[in-house]
Amino acid sequence: MKYLILSLLFVFPLMSEARLINIIHTNDLHSYFKGYKDGRGGYPRLKSKIEELKASSLAQGIEVLQLDGGDFGEGTSFFISDEGSASVKALELIGTDVSVIGNHDHMLGGKILGDQIRKANVKTKFVSANLVQTPEMNLQGIVTPFVDVVRAGVKIRVIGLSTAEPHFQYPLLPGFILPAQPIGDALSTQAKKEGAQLVIALTHIGKKSDINLAKKSSDIDIIVGGHSHTRMDQVIYQKNKKGNLVPIVQTGAHSLAVGDLLIDVADDNTFKVIDYKLHDITSDLPLDQSVSEFVEAAEEDRNNYFGGRWDDILGETLIPLSGYKDGIAPSSESCWGEHMAKMGQEATGADLSLHLAQFEGLSVDPGKITFGDMIENFPHFRSYGDSGWEISTITVPGSTLKILLKAIINLKSLGVNFYGVQYKAFQIPSFVPYLGSRVYAFGLRVNGKKIDNKAKYKIAFPSEVAYAVKLSIPEAARKLMPDLTQTGKFYWPLMENYIRQNSPIECLKTKKIVPILTPDE
Repeated sequence: MKYLILSLLFVFPLMSEARLINIIHTNDLHSYFKGYKDGRGGYPRLKSKIEELKASSLAQGIEVLQLDGGDFGEGTSFFISDEGSASVKALELIGTDVSVIGNHDHMLGGKILGDQIRKANVKTKFVSANLVQTPEMNLQGIVTPFVDVVRAGVKIRVIGLSTAEPHFQYPLLPGFILPAQPIGDALSTQAKKEGAQLVIALTHIGKKSDINLAKKSSDIDIIVGGHSHTRMDQVIYQKNKKGNLVPIVQTGAHSLAVGDLLIDVADDNTFKVIDYKLHDITSDLPLDQSVSEFVEAAEEDRNNYFGGRWDDILGETLIPLSGYKDGIAPSSESCWGEHMAKMGQEATGADLSLHLAQFEGLSVDPGKITFGDMIENFPHFRSYGDSGWEISTITVPGSTLKILLKAIINLKSLGVNFYGVQYKAFQIPSFVPYLGSRVYAFGLRVNGKKIDNKAKYKIAFPSEVAYAVKLSIPEAARKLMPDLTQTGKFYWPLMENYIRQNSPIECLKTKKIVPILTPDE
């Protein structure tokens, strides 16, 4: 289709000269260097497809701009390689010109991000206009609000916008991230005044926020997005405040596809989308040799980090170890999630424990479980050298526990798994004002016993939850929080011992939750 349209453009003269630009884009790569086990994705095949697209454009005299929508960092064990700088180097290897900073890129703090980028020493430019930096981050000069580039004689300004969701900001403190929409609108207007002929918002804020950004902006021309892992096989158009249509694109996640947007910029600086396509990164694509060698070196470095134990078999599972599939985050409770909660309770002696599905990494199919499978299923740590996240506990009175449990039960999108908790629930009909679709939990019990308002209960959960909450609320409010106990129990050794002792893994036969009653169904 692209070639037919291009032929028509050249055969039938237009009032203005065609200035064609091919925008190739990725997002939410999350260090999936090797892709999925079935051969989809992976940076060597992604590079091959990108080079194929670039060669096709070059043959037709079309210039290319390659962008990345952020979250190139944390997500798999390869984020460990070379202390995270390998994830940055990979962007340059696949040809990225500009990348925005995503929340998983600064999960270990702004200083670590700065160290990684400086160590990588790449030509790729990094942008985030709404990231308020502090001196200790050492990001000055390497993460800028925008980058100016020229393609086909067109002056283009690429403005970076990172997600400002409160629960992602705590690693940056005392730095922070401002709301994306007003910053993007103001800087795009400034860009036009300063002579930019095309303004691209390179965002890591998610599909819904991209639509809102376009709707409330005046001078953003194109939005290349990320964060929500939304696969957009077609361009989404949203009218801005001037009534102009703003095209929005995103590729999904995990190097499973690359976007290919062809635009024509007229002499009056108006433009139109000529063609758009997502190209799947499939197992039949060739492996780029240079990127393959890079991945092999990163794999060796990672394996050495774990003492050469990557392929050690720990046990077997009869159920899937839940996690990401096709780039989509898990969002519901699961059998494996209950196991994760159980191991937290057993390790700490807590009365109850919880696990959130959205913390899970790559899903593992039934079969043998290797040490590497375990790490990929939960690839989280706070500092290099840690054995995964630590488990923390808090102790609260029964009256407070009831309030906490009822609130957590309503966080359905996080996929909360409890162990040691039983309850009944009723979903309020969606048509009820204010309370519609909320879950009313009752009959709460801990280990089969009714909760005593005056008794004390110990709760176990990932320390990162408490760390995030504590740093995200005002200092005065922190005094009201229960004291947090660091248990010295870390997930990776706990998971390994648990898998060995409970193999084969299958669903626990516990009565935990009475099915939710949903009047709307």
